[in-house]
Amino acid sequence: MNTQESMKIEYTILDEHQAVAIEIEGHLTTGDVQAMRCRTVEIAEQTGHRNFIVDIRGLRSIDHGSTFSAYDLGEQFKGSGFSIWTNTAVLMPEDPAAREQVEFLHTVEINRGRGILSYVESFDEALAWFEDMTRQD
Repeated sequence: MNTQESMKIEYTILDEHQAVAIEIEGHLTTGDVQAMRCRTVEIAEQTGHRNFIVDIRGLRSIDHGSTFSAYDLGEQFKGSGFSIWTNTAVLMPEDPAAREQVEFLHTVEINRGRGILSYVESFDEALAWFEDMTRQD
């Protein structure tokens, strides 16, 4: 299986919502996830946005579903440069195995000091959640 051909990561800056949307599809490697984190931190520094919509409905796996890779990426999250003051709305994978892997990854990240994360069903729900978070600040 050639995972490089079946992977996509796209970034969209949503200035009107002070947010960054990241769409991820296919099979990712640990390196893909690390590069995505670096690019996301760069975009956050350039724009000042602290709201992220991560659309991973089309994610199939990270390192072919490796639990070790998910744990390792979760452990590395704190050192990635993400501010704890970020809000991340996640549209979860449709693939059940990928969903389980991502839930585990997020659990490790949260236990290591990740900012607020919410699972949402749509972009509109994500934007409404950001509005609610702004009112709480």
